[in-house]
Amino acid sequence: MEGVPGFSFALCKREALLEQVPGEQARSLALDLRAQWEGLENNGQFRFTPPTHALRAFTQAMAERQAEGGPRARLSRY
Repeated sequence: MEGVPGFSFALCKREALLEQVPGEQARSLALDLRAQWEGLENNGQFRFTPPTHALRAFTQAMAERQAEGGPRARLSRY
């Protein structure tokens, strides 16, 4: 996406996420997807300081990708 390093997103089934025992599957506090999701659902906030620069960079990268003509146009440039 040509955003900043360290930004990622997760695609998962909500049912699978809810089946997890809180804190049991996560290997680190920052990667506890269930706790992060619950926080966003409950109050719309990140659990910790939000990565505002990464979110803004991702938004800009998506806009540039669309302006360039989408995934195929981006791939042809590479």
